Amino acid sequence: MQRGRIPVLRTLVLLLGAGPAWSAAAPQDPVVESPARAALQQAEEALDAGDLVLAEQRFRAAVDSGVVEGWRGLAEVRQREGDLEGAADALWELYGARPEDVAAKRELAALLARLPEHEWEAFPLHAELVEQFPQDPGLRLQLARLQSILGWHDEARSNYARVAAAGGGGALAR
Repeated sequence: MQRGRIPVLRTLVLLLGAGPAWSAAAPQDPVVESPARAALQQAEEALDAGDLVLAEQRFRAAVDSGVVEGWRGLAEVRQREGDLEGAADALWELYGARPEDVAAKRELAALLARLPEHEWEAFPLHAELVEQFPQDPGLRLQLARLQSILGWHDEARSNYARVAAAGGGGALAR
């Protein structure tokens, strides 16, 4: 993540609904002019071709033109480059601009769960997702793993048992 950022504080701010001042003022992916959409299309083509430098430039141009979806592309580029912290930063930007975007929330939660020292950021996102999708064994399993890492062993055991009882044994084998 960016230097100087306090991840837990940022998570709490987002969860309490008092997101950064920029999130209220940021455009919610408005209908933008065709050059911005063209930049997004070019970025996706560059990404498909494996040209990460051009893809990053084009996704950045799309974001700078108000295409919020460009953040998802930047996250993908950074993941392919091995910069998981940078990918998480990009997904935070996307989620901050579109908190109703369940796919962005899932991507961010999954990525944060993979990053050492980011369990406190990942946990509340997973807890919310499990509330939204209680029948998803993968989400519940990841929540249990996070609870175990955070030392909440009784809660983790309960969630592991719920996954197994619901027939999510395949999820437990992963």
